[in-house]
This record gives sequence, C-alpha cells and structure tokens, in this order.
Amino acid sequence: MVQSFTSEEIRSLISKGVKVTVNSDDPAYFRAYINENFQVLAEEGDFSQQEIVQLTKNAFDIAWLSDDVKAVYLKKLENYVASFPSSVVI
Repeated sequence: MVQSFTSEEIRSLISKGVKVTVNSDDPAYFRAYINENFQVLAEEGDFSQQEIVQLTKNAFDIAWLSDDVKAVYLKKLENYVASFPSSVVI
C-alpha cells in the first residue's frame, strides 16, 4: 500500500495498462475521504471527468465481486455520469 502517488505517477501507471484505483481506507484517521481524493486529482492533477470515471470503473473491475454484481454497479456509475453535462467534473 502506498500513502501517496503524484498525479504524474498515476498517469504513468495508467498508460502502462495498470488498473489504478483511488481509495480511502480509514478516512477519519487519515483525514482523506474518497471524494476529496478525487477532487485533489481533478484540481491539482488536472484529471478529467473521464479519467476520474475510469479510476472508479477500475475499482469495480478488480473488486472481488461476481461479474453480475460488477455489471450492476458499473451500470449505476454509467447512469450517474450520464446525468451530468460532459463539462462538469464530478
């Protein structure tokens, strides 16, 4: 487990085909909630909506869930993203 990656390191791993995820194991202790982690990537790392969504998809892709359950969550994510204009970063 790594406490911190820079945006450049995350992008480098993604470009090499690594299914990078962003997590928050103990937000009360580490003072970083998942939404805040994504916000930092968007603001400081200039990650696009599409890149943030891909990081979220990666988490479902590698989760220890059945393919059917993954499909349900990925569809929910797709519907959620579709509810925002493409110019809005979520």
